[in-house]
Amino acid sequence: MFTYPTLNFVRKSTKAKFGINLPAVTQILSKTGNSFDKFLEKLDKQIDMEEERKKVMSMPTVAKAVSRGRKVAHALEKGVDSDDESINNVLAEMEKAMEGFDSIAKEAALVYKDKYCGIADIVGTYGGELVVADNKSINKPLPIGRDGNVRPSSYKSYGLQVSAYAKAHNDMFNTNIETGILFFAIGDGSGEMGHKVIEIDVNDYWDEFGYRYEDYIRRETILLQRQMQFFNTNIRL
Repeated sequence: MFTYPTLNFVRKSTKAKFGINLPAVTQILSKTGNSFDKFLEKLDKQIDMEEERKKVMSMPTVAKAVSRGRKVAHALEKGVDSDDESINNVLAEMEKAMEGFDSIAKEAALVYKDKYCGIADIVGTYGGELVVADNKSINKPLPIGRDGNVRPSSYKSYGLQVSAYAKAHNDMFNTNIETGILFFAIGDGSGEMGHKVIEIDVNDYWDEFGYRYEDYIRRETILLQRQMQFFNTNIRL
């Protein structure tokens, strides 16, 4: 139905066409996770933000969750079982969550104009509608608000990510994807499991993603200016 390029091809072709390296959706979101003022404060303190990120990712609980998530993602992408029984339990629960979803493509590389690129977990149909979907394995149930529904803040970053991919898909293939689906397998696979399916309206997240993109460009510009200033002050002829 759709022919998706490789991400490497997307990066090379946009570099040749626009003369720039496009940021990835995940890169944009991760680098604008804190406030702009907090970003400036860290710059003033000369904090190495990449090193700080590595320290967080190396924390035992975070590293374990990331490792499990990668194993689940790999197994889902390849359509194979894992040699880890707990991972297979997570996969079985994810299959329950994704019942009724028909996959068209996995790991679909997408690009939006000369703005950003990325890889959508899955593109397919759900309830007869073309959607972009993401599957996530989490340890604990999503928090419930006073209205009895899952708090939107708990899946906001995923909603932004799926919405960005949906808009890129629409731009590349002239589709009209308006819905993103988030499939959650809940539990680490060692005990009782559960799942949750959340449908999001792509347009509800698009404006905020635009703000995050502009914020990302502003931060990267400041970092580049600081870097150039460093080089200029350290050049001795």
